Amino acid sequence: MKKIADFLAKPFFHDYRTLFGLWMLLPIIMWLAKMTRANNYLIYRGAFWNAVRGWNLYLPNPEEYGDSHHYGPLFSLLFAPFAIGPKWIGLLLWGLALTLFLYWAIRKSQFTKYQQIFILWFCAHEMLTALFMQQFNIAIAATILLAYYFIEKEKDFWAACFIMLGTFVKAYSIVGLAFFFFSKHKGKLIGSLAFWALVYFLLPMPFFHGWDYIVSQYHEWYLSLVQKNDLNAGSIMQNISLLGMVHRVTGWRA
Repeated sequence: MKKIADFLAKPFFHDYRTLFGLWMLLPIIMWLAKMTRANNYLIYRGAFWNAVRGWNLYLPNPEEYGDSHHYGPLFSLLFAPFAIGPKWIGLLLWGLALTLFLYWAIRKSQFTKYQQIFILWFCAHEMLTALFMQQFNIAIAATILLAYYFIEKEKDFWAACFIMLGTFVKAYSIVGLAFFFFSKHKGKLIGSLAFWALVYFLLPMPFFHGWDYIVSQYHEWYLSLVQKNDLNAGSIMQNISLLGMVHRVTGWRA
């Protein structure tokens, strides 16, 4: 055991350059493995082009991909850099962008160097798993970390920026509002949240067919989330919880 401990104590394992190299290798592994069958990437890409055409973002398209789109209209705009080129380039850039965003968020965090090194090593496998699914959840984790970082730095305007960014892409990111209780400038935070909510609500409109279309897509987004929640509530694999067990046994749903 002492030999193992001594080996792991070598500077190589505690060097940020080592971890950065490892993390940059992860999206390349994903890209090589998923180049021809990246379902979630195809969903996101399809949603962007549906927005360009003025189509419903949330209708299934089984000829192109499985499942349906469940992210807010803002996401289609954010995804533009990864959708306008060839698919194989877009997939690689998407993986790299997600990885860099979370790596940066961890490095910016209030954790000590030892804690950051541990997180980067410990989470590398889970990071690769999430990359295989091309999941935006990686970016959600980054927005939550950055929101807390800016709250701690008393930069509530930027904390609100990341809280609302996550929320307008994937609704459950609103959990970042829990940091409200840690803010020393709650009035400023509330005002900043309202500002960024308005910015993100309006931002897709100049690019995707104006007010009426984007408002209609927010409504369709809501309907898609309600439908997805109903499906998850009845799923053995998705609703693994006390409430899920009660629902399956009794048929009662909260």
